[in-house]
Amino acid sequence: GDGFGRIAEGVTRLRDRNRVRPVVVALTPSFAESWLMPRIGGFWASHPDVEVRLVPGIALADLRRDGIDLAIRFGQGNWPGLEAEPV
Repeated sequence: GDGFGRIAEGVTRLRDRNRVRPVVVALTPSFAESWLMPRIGGFWASHPDVEVRLVPGIALADLRRDGIDLAIRFGQGNWPGLEAEPV
């Protein structure tokens, strides 16, 4: 029973990969309010087919577990297991 459950779970994940879904961005509330929100309208005007879902919060998120595609954070960028790019 457990084995079949795991197989079904894997098939569901593979099917979900083909589904169009929003780009999920975790970010701090202050960055969202002061920088992103004044600019997001221009992004949507240029890319109306890209759906973006913002997840504001101050706690670090588990990107894989929480289904987050990217996170914008303050810091040195030395978070274990993650790839960081300076902005």
